[in-house]
Amino acid sequence: MKKFNLNDVGIVIQGPTDCYERVLENIDEDFSYVWSTWGDEPIDNIKNIGEKIPILLNDKPKFNGFRNINMQCLSSELGVKSINKPWIVKVRGDLLWTNQKDLIKLAFEKMLKEDSLCSYLNYKPGIHEIHDFVTFSSYEYALDFWSYKQEGPNFNSPETQLCYSMMDKHGWTYEEMIDRMSFINVDLVEGSLDIHCIKYNCNMSENANITIHGNEAFPKK
Repeated sequence: MKKFNLNDVGIVIQGPTDCYERVLENIDEDFSYVWSTWGDEPIDNIKNIGEKIPILLNDKPKFNGFRNINMQCLSSELGVKSINKPWIVKVRGDLLWTNQKDLIKLAFEKMLKEDSLCSYLNYKPGIHEIHDFVTFSSYEYALDFWSYKQEGPNFNSPETQLCYSMMDKHGWTYEEMIDRMSFINVDLVEGSLDIHCIKYNCNMSENANITIHGNEAFPKK
């Protein structure tokens, strides 16, 4: 089993740079970061981000996919490759953390204790939902997860497509996939560990229905 050390965590901030000022004020300088985005982002945003953390400017895919899933996956995958740390946290570019270090430590320690492949925040007691706002995993799993590419028409949510991709690649059922994942019940840590979504102007634990759209929910055995 791998050992976990906070110094071995790389954080990939993925997506548009509209909220970069608030996001950069929120980073913890004990971690390694990269902002993985697109070459056509505003020049001033790119310049200002690059003065504080590395920024990766990617070419957009020819086919964006449903709800821009191919854009998300490509920029996430390239961000993971560029940071090359044993433990990866992937976050959106509009999220603010409360006690980032404690939350990351909790997620990875729970994942290792349960011998899981990845860890997610869970927002509804009794069920488990896979979402793509924040993911905690090993470097290898992150590359496996974000290597997905939508090839043709598919109107499933990005979360559902990513889940089916992992199931198809590894021959897992829904239940087998969920059993390989760890979940942190946000209601147990609310007020001390949370993530605020700037786009939706809410803490993710306060309004999961706004921040998580129609994901599959699976009972944990």
